[in-house]
Amino acid sequence: MTFGWPIAVAAVAAGAAACSSGPASPYFGDERFLVLGVSPEEEANAVSKELAVEGRTEYLRLRGSAFTALGFAEPDGTRAWVRVVTQRGIELALDPTASHALSRGERYELVAPATEGLYDADGDGFDEVIVQKRSYDADDPCVLAYRLQNTGVVELIEDEAHTRAAARDVIGELEPCLSAPAPSDEQTETPDEPAAPAQ
Repeated sequence: MTFGWPIAVAAVAAGAAACSSGPASPYFGDERFLVLGVSPEEEANAVSKELAVEGRTEYLRLRGSAFTALGFAEPDGTRAWVRVVTQRGIELALDPTASHALSRGERYELVAPATEGLYDADGDGFDEVIVQKRSYDADDPCVLAYRLQNTGVVELIEDEAHTRAAARDVIGELEPCLSAPAPSDEQTETPDEPAAPAQ
């Protein structure tokens, strides 16, 4: 008489019982160990160090629930660069452009909210980051407002009334900018589809 099969079944059952009675893995299904994307603050620290090597000074850092925004100045103190970092990485990168015969050039200044830590001035449920755009050769500031989506995407608010509402506590008499700035090399943009050839 052989007892191989019952013994094998008993061994498997005992092994399963031993496994089930052991401590659960601290990783599988444990949200404390689930990390998606980057840490905005850690990434912002790296960005700040990188730009410091190029002579740019961080003059303002804003910390929201899901973003870190940075403002940088040129060596002479002129405020000109803006970065916004979310879980997706650098989601907004605004770099100045130099003046030339056909353009006055542009620079960007990150603006702190009137109430520290309040980034949803219009009450729409999304944080906003406010930026002033200025020419190098003229005193003509205007305002850009950027909405931070829950996914980490940063988008320009193009509606004038909504821009005013989002920036109402900080812009005073300034007008919303009429045109969006071009993305820098650190911020990629999907190109438009080529136009269909004329028939």
